[in-house]
Amino acid sequence: MNKKEKEMTRQSTLKSYHVPSMPNYTSLKKNVIYLNSHSTYKHEIAKALAGMMLLKHGDMKFTPELLESIRNLDKCAKDAMEGFLKEKAEFICEAVPNAEPNRRVDMVILDSDTRVEFETDHKIKKENSVTVYL
Repeated sequence: MNKKEKEMTRQSTLKSYHVPSMPNYTSLKKNVIYLNSHSTYKHEIAKALAGMMLLKHGDMKFTPELLESIRNLDKCAKDAMEGFLKEKAEFICEAVPNAEPNRRVDMVILDSDTRVEFETDHKIKKENSVTVYL
């Protein structure tokens, strides 16, 4: 399948879906993962991993080891959140501040205007944001 045919197939497939609870003429954004607060952490973690695999490698594979890691993450997330209020907060991801067009923020919590950065390099510290080191 050449590049043009692949894009036509993608567009055709995309048009056959719509945003939940919205009319059919609304469209979904490509390569965006929507989180559902009614789903389990395990479900949403698996969805995010599948999306990253598809985006980086064009395919996905869930090995028994990866599935066990997802189950462990689910338990750790539940334990970490134990005792928290069940009040929802809204957020956006991969946002570019209008005042800083050369900066991209991993997550902005809209309720408090808190910027959150997820970093794997402990040397990186971004100003005016909370940094979570992975």
